[in-house]
Formats: sequence, C-alpha cells, structure tokens
Amino acid sequence: MTEQEIKSRMEEKGLTVMGLAKRFGKSHTTIHFLIKRQMKSDKLEKRLARVLGVTLEEFRGEGKAA
Repeated sequence: MTEQEIKSRMEEKGLTVMGLAKRFGKSHTTIHFLIKRQMKSDKLEKRLARVLGVTLEEFRGEGKAA
C-alpha cells in the first residue's frame, strides 16, 4: 500500500496517527514514519495491517505487478 492508500484506509476506519500510537504504545513519530514507509518493523506492520483490514502482503505491496 502507498502512503496515500494507508491514510485513506485509516480515514475510512476513523483512525488517527495519535490514536494508533496510543493503541500500539508507540510514539506518534514512530507511527508516522511507518505510514510514510520511512521505517520497517515486522511487528508494527503486522499490527497496522490487521487494524486496516488487509494482509501483511497487501500492506507491503508485495505480489503486485510492477
């Protein structure tokens, strides 16, 4: 998923960066970097994918034709 797709899905589900940070016990900066794809964390990517209702592969954009 692109940053925009993640943000769109968050909006659909009524999620905010601050809300996710509190839910995950992380800083809003960490969540922001995760959404902007400026950091990787298997654990957080799995959690965010689950919250967004997508698979980890969909979240990471794996398996898409280039």
